[in-house]
Amino acid sequence: MKTAAELVIQVLADAGVKQVFGISGDSVLALIDAIERTPGIDYMTVFHEQVGTSMADGYARVTGNPGVVMAHMGPGVCNLVIGLASAYRDSTPVIALSGVRELRKIGRDSWHEIDQLGLLRPITKWGARIISADSAARVTKTALTMALSGRPGPVHIELPKDIAKVESSVGAGAALKFSAIQEASRVGPNPKLVEKACDLLLAADRPVILAGGGVLRSAAEQSLLAFAELLPIPVATTSNGRGTIPEDHPLAIGPIGQYGTPFASEEIKQADVVLALGTRFSDVATRDWTLISPSAKIIHVDMDAKELGRQFEEALSMVADARLFLKAAAAEMKGRTKGKRPAGPIEGQPRIAALIKGRDEEFKSFFDPSAHAAVPGKPQLLVKEIIGTLKRDAIIVLGAGLYARYAGRIPVRASGSYLKSLGLGALGWAFPAALGAKLGQPGRQVVCLLGDGDFMSVIQDLSTAVRENIPVAVVVFNDYGHGSIRELQKREYGGRIVGSNYTPPPFDELARVMGALGFRATKPEEVKPALGKILDSGKPGVLEISINPKIG
Repeated sequence: MKTAAELVIQVLADAGVKQVFGISGDSVLALIDAIERTPGIDYMTVFHEQVGTSMADGYARVTGNPGVVMAHMGPGVCNLVIGLASAYRDSTPVIALSGVRELRKIGRDSWHEIDQLGLLRPITKWGARIISADSAARVTKTALTMALSGRPGPVHIELPKDIAKVESSVGAGAALKFSAIQEASRVGPNPKLVEKACDLLLAADRPVILAGGGVLRSAAEQSLLAFAELLPIPVATTSNGRGTIPEDHPLAIGPIGQYGTPFASEEIKQADVVLALGTRFSDVATRDWTLISPSAKIIHVDMDAKELGRQFEEALSMVADARLFLKAAAAEMKGRTKGKRPAGPIEGQPRIAALIKGRDEEFKSFFDPSAHAAVPGKPQLLVKEIIGTLKRDAIIVLGAGLYARYAGRIPVRASGSYLKSLGLGALGWAFPAALGAKLGQPGRQVVCLLGDGDFMSVIQDLSTAVRENIPVAVVVFNDYGHGSIRELQKREYGGRIVGSNYTPPPFDELARVMGALGFRATKPEEVKPALGKILDSGKPGVLEISINPKIG
């Protein structure tokens, strides 16, 4: 027989969970001990629960499988909030395991006690307390199903200290596999609605596909390309949808919105029909809902019925998995376009050729040295050097802050290559998410680009990267303060800068003290050699780039 804690861990291991991140505490010792004695699953200690949660988030985003974080009761659970809220807003499957007081003490205002289920309920898809050892396996399997099915998201399991040690004759049962959960929850499209969608697209003069994060979660990248090439139709992406199409593909026009490009934003604005796949039309993606023309006909396909018609009036709305829709639409479109498609390569067609030219000219202009060389520390030139150092499938993890408007222009050319806390925009998310991404995709370069304030909020876990030998390259754009807030103060408060300027420690020196590689670049030509050394070393490293704090 196994204890409740052993059953929870066995179900996770059988499903394919290989890593649990967390901080030890007396309420989770039974779970930690169960991990130690269960083959195929390991426990990695971190120095803050927010870090563990974001590591689980980054791991989940690059693998499609749930990441798991564990927290001691009370204050430990409180520290999960930022990480779980970010996962919730960006639809990432994260499983949070927490301890809690003995069942007989719950509700009696005991040491460390808070309403943990109530605290996390608004930022999780589902949460439950295991009240008997016999229910441990069932509750854990339910958590796995809830995290992965439909629109993914974080879930929470609470295990009382005393129940954790109770043995049960009810075993773990048959293994529950991630792929089986995901496939069972996919909803196919209504065939009549697919026909209507094709009617609208074929009648359009300037159709555009807008690919969101749901395309990635559905593993629909190849289906998207196959469908887009049939007409052909240009593809724009939301920031969460970057990687659904290589951004140097002839049909790719780039990301739209706050973290996108002006060129892509203008093209989506001029579209007469928009096929939106797996996107919630956020204010960030649409610049406060201004990028879709009021006269445009919107075809919206999403797994979450709550998102349909929520932000815009839609010509056609359907609940469907993005991949299943695209396959059905491609089959329908092939019959309609047979013998009608223009001869020659896609890039030779007038509209597509013009889009490629405009896209490439904007990129060249943005990184043109002659436009920025006179300004010391101008980020465009530094980012251009970073681009030249990265492999095609490198994973870019972007933090929050002023510099993101520059670093976000790095082209994304492979699936799962762009990670950012977009829904919440949390400080302290990017670095641990990069660690989780590297653990999930150890064969790919992982580069974390973030500001000094962002890195300082979680810098203690650079020692975790060193201890566990997680070779992530961290590029710190140091503008000596909270740059985006400082710019707002300049514009809106008469130039009075209060609380936004500070002098951080030398990040290169701090990295070396903690056992990582540490470099500093003050000129563009110093960036590529330093970053290359970190990426080639097989060790974690930090490259500090000094940015002129007066740049706006």
